Amino acid sequence: MKKSVFLSAALLVLPLAAQDDVIKAGGANRDRDFTSWMKATAAANGVLQKLETKTGKDAYEKAEALGSVYESMIGFWRQRGAADAVKISMQGKAAALELATAARANDATAAAAAYSRLGATCKACHDVHRMKMADGTYLIQTAVPKLK
Repeated sequence: MKKSVFLSAALLVLPLAAQDDVIKAGGANRDRDFTSWMKATAAANGVLQKLETKTGKDAYEKAEALGSVYESMIGFWRQRGAADAVKISMQGKAAALELATAARANDATAAAAAYSRLGATCKACHDVHRMKMADGTYLIQTAVPKLK
């Protein structure tokens, strides 16, 4: 009896475990925090894109906010065993903090370089973990299949 109850429970959990590998972004999903982080990132990046020199109060406030988002993403990806995304998130956090430092110091050259590195981390993660669906929404793949 105990074995059949355990087996039944395991069979119910397996489909849920498989769903953890994909998160629907922008709609009903299993991890609303991740979606909110992506929206916050897009909003902060939108402000930064409009700043000609990436320096000043708006720049360092948005860069610090991005650093905080990347810190959260490090834990998110670590929990899901996505070592590549953990590394990218760590690089993103470092670039965001470098941007914040340069923006506070009004060092436009260093800020521009940090902003470029920051954008590269977004692209690197999206290239591997974000899939655009036919309806225009995105799926976030948390476990990347290994090539054989």
